[in-house]
Amino acid sequence: MNTASTCGGIIGEHRKKVMKNVKMPQIGLSDDVSILAEWKVKEGDYVKEGQCLFVAETSKASYEIPSENEGYICKVYFNDGDEVHVNEIMCSIADDMDDCKHEKETVQVVDNISVSVEPNKRTVELAEPKNQEATTQHDDASAQLRLNTEDLRISPRAKQKAAAQKVDYRQAKATGAEGCIIERDIDKLARAYRNQSDVPDGAYAKSNGDALKMARKQESSSLRKQIAKNMLVSVHSMAQVTIASSFDATNLLDFKQRAAERGIRYSINNIMLFQLSRLLTQYPYINAHYENDVFTIFKNVNLGVAVNTDKGLFVPTVFNAQALSIGEISDKVRELSEKCRQGTISAHEMTGATFTVSNLGKYDIEFSMPIINPPQTCILGENTLEYKFKKEADGFRIYPAIRLCLTFNHMAIDGVPASEFLQALCKAMHYGEVLKEWKE
Repeated sequence: MNTASTCGGIIGEHRKKVMKNVKMPQIGLSDDVSILAEWKVKEGDYVKEGQCLFVAETSKASYEIPSENEGYICKVYFNDGDEVHVNEIMCSIADDMDDCKHEKETVQVVDNISVSVEPNKRTVELAEPKNQEATTQHDDASAQLRLNTEDLRISPRAKQKAAAQKVDYRQAKATGAEGCIIERDIDKLARAYRNQSDVPDGAYAKSNGDALKMARKQESSSLRKQIAKNMLVSVHSMAQVTIASSFDATNLLDFKQRAAERGIRYSINNIMLFQLSRLLTQYPYINAHYENDVFTIFKNVNLGVAVNTDKGLFVPTVFNAQALSIGEISDKVRELSEKCRQGTISAHEMTGATFTVSNLGKYDIEFSMPIINPPQTCILGENTLEYKFKKEADGFRIYPAIRLCLTFNHMAIDGVPASEFLQALCKAMHYGEVLKEWKE
């Protein structure tokens, strides 16, 4: 008999009719976990093909996940706020509502064992039974607490989080399916432990003790948590080194001025993207992915462009940039940036980059050390326009300069080839004859 279990329950025998399972899709190349931000349907609802089932969040954006089938929602396996791994089953859909009745769970309390969770094959731990002799040696409240653990249900992640935050999970109020304690229940309990309170507007501290009491703690959003995880993975999985060099931007600014006189406005960033798209074809290990000691060398240049929005940082991709004119690159960046701000960017447009550019120049940043987006081998940081001076035959000349910072994975690339690439980019951005050859 095929059985499946949930948090504290065991599902009965499956009908011969196969349920259509909806899995968490792979949204980004580097995201193996997504946050279930919100269900748009509930059990018993009839859904049509293309209708939004739920909203998933990654480190980069939120996405509406549509249904690929029509039918009734029989069972949902996760709650809002849960972390879900790629390919785990989110819900099941049946053609007929009668089929759903046979998918409902029959709750069965099982003492002191671990039950395999189907269809996602997770493990749910049941709390250890009470020790009656030990219970009689404590006060009534503690005794009652232990009595309640006999049929207590808690997920492994919630139990690990409780241990890490040093809270008694037996005091948590379960909000998971069938009375299961999940991670958000532990988070809520931890906040109660800390006895947090908001600081009144206009309040000020009269002593160091008051200052500590008046501090307000705020939990990170699920999106911020995912970004934090990805950043940590990046710096812990690579030997990242940043080098910097600057170029004379006189000819670059002249080019921008000539274009503006013809009614065409090019940003420094888009001109940089155009030149990068040509240069990267000559540096295959810079325009590459490196993972598990294996290079993936790309024929095309797919540029990731960092875009800041009110919702956070997005990195959409300009595909096949080496085949686009500077005008086409400018139009594409403008289109992608607007989609990011409107929240309509697709998962496809956020993946597949072979090299990323981060531009902090508009914020007057003079030096940056950007973090690589795995499994890419490099990332370029663009900084603000500065003025420098240099000695020439007839004296000193003041000139505009832009510093570029290249972070590279030293596990994949040595310092010399990385320096040669940055030097070549600075020369290409400086020499007037190169700028005059650019086509619109």
